[in-house]
Amino acid sequence: MDGARDSTSATSVDRVLNPDGVDPATAEHTIYRDPYTGHQREIWKPGDGDGEQTTDYHDRVGPPLPLEQRWRLFQSDIGKLTIKNQPPRFVMLDDRAASDVLESDIQRAKLIQNWPHDFGGPGKIRARRL
Repeated sequence: MDGARDSTSATSVDRVLNPDGVDPATAEHTIYRDPYTGHQREIWKPGDGDGEQTTDYHDRVGPPLPLEQRWRLFQSDIGKLTIKNQPPRFVMLDDRAASDVLESDIQRAKLIQNWPHDFGGPGKIRARRL
């Protein structure tokens, strides 16, 4: 989840959100506090890329992870979602992003793989999101 990279490796999501570029090495993260669990999460910003699949996952047991190991919260508008334009993987989606992903042409099996906090079963939104 290291955000440091040069401008030539920016993803299409990064370019849409910030065409002038944000220096991920110097930009600060905003913190979101989950109203139900009280856990804090950093908010995803351009340059962060995908989260780390193995650090955080749905129904994880044990003590809460340190803030830097938790999946970030994605709450950016990146335009129409398609297979080639989608939110980063292994983040938690805000309500709008989850709805946009659900209505997109992204395969249902990919929803579960890429955003397991938000989608389960046969690509259906998890009950905790309702």
